[in-house]
Amino acid sequence: MDDRETQFLTSLLATYKIECEEHLSSLSQSLIELEANPPALHQQELLETIFRLAHSLKAASRSLNFTEVEKLCHSMEGALSVWKKGEITAAKGIFDAFYAAIDWLQAFIRQERLADPPSTTLIPLIQNFAKICKAANEQNGGMVIQTPQIREHSTTMASGAATTTMRVSVDKLDNLLQTAEELLLVKFMAAQNLQNFKTLSDLLVEYEQKWKNTPTHQSNDLKASTQWNNEDQWQNNFLAIFKKQLNQNISSAIHNDNFITHLVDTLLSDTKQLMMQPLSTILTIFPRMIRDLGQVVNKQVQWHVVGGEIEIDRRILEELKDPLTHLIRNSMDHGIESSDIRTQKNKTPQGTITISAAQTSGNSVEIAISDDGAGIDVNKIKEVALKEGKINPAKLQTLSSEQILELIFQSGVTTSKTITSVSGRGIGMGVVVDKVEKLGGKIAIENQPGLGVTFRIVLPLTLATFRGIYLNANREDFIIPILAVKKVLRLPTSDIQSLQGHQAITFEGRIIPYMHLSKLINIATDPTATLQAMQQILLIKAQNIVAAIGVDEIIGEQEVLVKNIGPQVMNIPNVLAMTIFESGRIVPILDAVALLQTFQETLQKLAEQHEMSTKDDQQQIIPAKTILMAEDSPTMQTVLQNILKSAGYNIIVADDGAQALTIIEKEPIDLLLSDVEMPNLNGFELVKIVRSQPKFDKLPIIFCTARGSDRDRSYGLQLGANAYIDKNYFVAQELLNTINELLNTYE
Repeated sequence: MDDRETQFLTSLLATYKIECEEHLSSLSQSLIELEANPPALHQQELLETIFRLAHSLKAASRSLNFTEVEKLCHSMEGALSVWKKGEITAAKGIFDAFYAAIDWLQAFIRQERLADPPSTTLIPLIQNFAKICKAANEQNGGMVIQTPQIREHSTTMASGAATTTMRVSVDKLDNLLQTAEELLLVKFMAAQNLQNFKTLSDLLVEYEQKWKNTPTHQSNDLKASTQWNNEDQWQNNFLAIFKKQLNQNISSAIHNDNFITHLVDTLLSDTKQLMMQPLSTILTIFPRMIRDLGQVVNKQVQWHVVGGEIEIDRRILEELKDPLTHLIRNSMDHGIESSDIRTQKNKTPQGTITISAAQTSGNSVEIAISDDGAGIDVNKIKEVALKEGKINPAKLQTLSSEQILELIFQSGVTTSKTITSVSGRGIGMGVVVDKVEKLGGKIAIENQPGLGVTFRIVLPLTLATFRGIYLNANREDFIIPILAVKKVLRLPTSDIQSLQGHQAITFEGRIIPYMHLSKLINIATDPTATLQAMQQILLIKAQNIVAAIGVDEIIGEQEVLVKNIGPQVMNIPNVLAMTIFESGRIVPILDAVALLQTFQETLQKLAEQHEMSTKDDQQQIIPAKTILMAEDSPTMQTVLQNILKSAGYNIIVADDGAQALTIIEKEPIDLLLSDVEMPNLNGFELVKIVRSQPKFDKLPIIFCTARGSDRDRSYGLQLGANAYIDKNYFVAQELLNTINELLNTYE
């Protein structure tokens, strides 16, 4: 195969992937609508749409000899053909089969890890569509069809994978091309201006040569005087011509500058428009995710979108997927109540999650994620924050309800009583605020206990420019995004006090830790600098952390053009990007979130050093925690012991539940890790007995078992386990994180 043929196939494959992604997204959305049991006429329209999409996928796959894909799409066509004729009606399991087919196709297109080929799993299931549905209908839709696992991990978010290619409207491309062509005029005008200035240079050289040959001004010679008068007249004429030509060039340069500015601004605006996409483009993944999560948590939830047509920079949309996912999962898991509880509260059995978008100014958008669930229990947040050591009781008393709500953005603060595969670790909300603030945005909470909660996220529409504060520290220039700056202060240096190993200031009755910027970003101190009487201070806020950062000079506020960091400076700590000033000077843009993380780490080191010095270097020896592991498999015993011992835990092994019960009565342990299937006494029975004894109320318990069904998980948590881990998807770090969180919680 020659290079030309290879290039053609590469281009064809790229086009195929884009087409398939669009078809699969439409397929998923249509299935979601169809599963909601719309009116008969709309059902037929949806079936026709799904049939047409499957046929298009089959045709495209045939052109590239993707036989397995072609066969799978053909089987879907056959089933849909019978469905369209009204000979059968669908059961729930059939939708599961179609979703599984979509997942397999997405995995194939993205070259991800696949399970068995569809010819051995999905195709036989779909080919028997009519037979299965008939059996299901005879049982009033009660038949549950088990669908095969397509990938190693959940495929819920598969359609959210980032792509390097996007389709752009022809009108936008035409506008951009027209502007680019007009820039040729700039090239021609610049060349002409250059020629004009060269002419001026030649005239100046001629003038200098003439002037050098002019007789001295002080000569008394009549002839010389006459010559000087002639030369003086020539000089005056020359200067007049020179000034006229120079003024013409200046006028031309002003005109060109205005014209170039207009073109560049237009080009930049049009280019930004190319990167803009409707918010709805990333929302297509959520109806399917809500459907799947609804089955996991046994809740009925509907999805509603307002303002999906609002266009936002595609780069912002890509980064927005994770925050929205975390917020929706939280709403599904412990925001929206179960149907029974909602009915008791006189609510509709089906909960609602709403996402709405509105442009708030020329370059910002507000995205609100709301649910009509139980809202956030503020008292529970207080309790958890105190238990986790996130705040002291005295400080908690000074916080408003809004400030208490913001504590959920701190890692480890969660109102969930148990850890599940959906949520409950208190980590997700930290991810949300981190992502939002890195995008230069802000997030706020509106809580209505018993009625629901709304998270309002304000973001820039584009990433190309932003408002920043231009500052200087130790003769180095920096920019910091203005959205991260809560306040700018100018205080006497004497107001900066020493406090437990670090410095601090007092502002509005609150003690705020202080550090000079040079200490955070390792700038060498200027030895010639003198101590200033007044100190410029920025109050920076991110992730509910407020810090006072000193700088030498605040130069001003200005519009900043962002330039992405090249690979040579990718690893510079606390630097988000670069900007280039008109002078050509490159100035770093500080990452406020990373800067505060460094601030916290430095503060912690200073506190530790202070504590060590005050205790005369006495070291505290903290005994290792002891974990009782009830596991009958020798292989799993070895695996788990290696993981836990390497993490510094003491391990006691029990071969079955009965032995574990004997040990737990005699030995002090800090955590119980138990299998379910064990001889003599299984894990469920073990935990039931342990939890029946009041002295073990606070003992952390984790099930680690191959019995991963929703029914088993629910039963295990109901018995009193704090976490339930499926061995089929076992991840060592997840186990260690869970153990660490529970030990810290029940310490």
